[in-house]
Amino acid sequence: MEFCEADKQKLRDAFSVKPSMNGNLMTFIGLDEVRKRFPKLWARHRNRIAETSKSILEQFTDPSTDIVLPVGEDKFAVLFTRLDKDEAMLRSGMIKAEILRRFVGDEALGQLDIHCHAIELDSGSMTSGVLRDLLDAADGHRPSRAAIGAERSLPQQRAYRASVGEIGAAWSVPIDEIEQQFGFDLDSLEFAFQPHLYARRGVFSIFECRAVRYNATGEILSGYAVLPRECTPDQVTAVDKMTLMRARHGIVDMAFRKRIAVVATPVSFETMTTRSTATEYLELLQKIPSDLRNYLVVDVCRAPAGVPEGRLAEIISPLKRLTRAVFVHVGSAQQSLAALKGAGAFGAGISMPSKAGCDLGSPAFLGRFAASAHKLRMQAYALDVDTQEQATRCREAGFDYLAGRALAELSDYVGPVTEFRAA
Repeated sequence: MEFCEADKQKLRDAFSVKPSMNGNLMTFIGLDEVRKRFPKLWARHRNRIAETSKSILEQFTDPSTDIVLPVGEDKFAVLFTRLDKDEAMLRSGMIKAEILRRFVGDEALGQLDIHCHAIELDSGSMTSGVLRDLLDAADGHRPSRAAIGAERSLPQQRAYRASVGEIGAAWSVPIDEIEQQFGFDLDSLEFAFQPHLYARRGVFSIFECRAVRYNATGEILSGYAVLPRECTPDQVTAVDKMTLMRARHGIVDMAFRKRIAVVATPVSFETMTTRSTATEYLELLQKIPSDLRNYLVVDVCRAPAGVPEGRLAEIISPLKRLTRAVFVHVGSAQQSLAALKGAGAFGAGISMPSKAGCDLGSPAFLGRFAASAHKLRMQAYALDVDTQEQATRCREAGFDYLAGRALAELSDYVGPVTEFRAA
């Protein structure tokens, strides 16, 4: 790989002030697949492809620490100074997949192996990998590639279902102890994803992971409702940890199929306000590779109204450092959105009430809530939007994200779609 003198000088200058933890591993992100498979597209839109690629690289890199250099007409050399070797390779594969998806589409991209290449600048040795294998290594609990291939051959089975046993394998507590914390047999517990519709663009772009089980009468319970009515803090924390581990599988599954969306996972106020459980939860977050956490948002739930801004900031700040963004679920009309914003929340949301006449579901409140959020430059979401009337109210109020049975059922699928078939 040839560098001009100006590029070499940029590298020398950067290395003098930016120490790298990955041993100066320079990754290469090439567009050979576009140029070779779609020569007419490349010839007509070469400049647009280059500009779009630069824009995507800006989204995935930090200009204050990373180095991005164009190499020729179809490659970029990238040095991720703050990522280790494995994470740098994974990041380059994810960037390349997103660039290719923009130009060849999901169907064509699904047939391509995403190859990643890097050179150790100190030794000159080359490293190569395939995104699929990098994701296998990042997750460690996926089925064999042969099993994945079998799933892909069946359109109705596009998603990988992680069993409770696989989810619990990443947790140090034995399954039988987890069952004791829950208070019921884990065979009755599953995890699914609730698609969130981004109202402005009409695309399902966030997928919220939820615990799901049937009660004695056959009713579907989800989220914290799977727990007994008089649940203990240990049971709440157990749900939080298991849901996070399933969300991790969802992110890997999404990336494995080369689709870019965001996965949301709830965490309770109780879990994050107890030092020991908060530490355990943050340690589980840190076990997820940083590049995958770039697609993870956390929704802080069950926070009482009137919590001081400083107390909220103590919860939100460490979560923000480890994830894409933090939202807060509001359970009372008295909750100050300004306090949430000051504490570092990116957005706030509510659950639509099941009974008519509740303040949280009135058009006046919905309008005030969304307007207040937008004035503070926060995103607003609504959950449990189960009727078309509720969906209309939320749309008219200006909510950014809507989720519920009126829009899409719970599913194992994770990935951006403009139309969603109910499960």
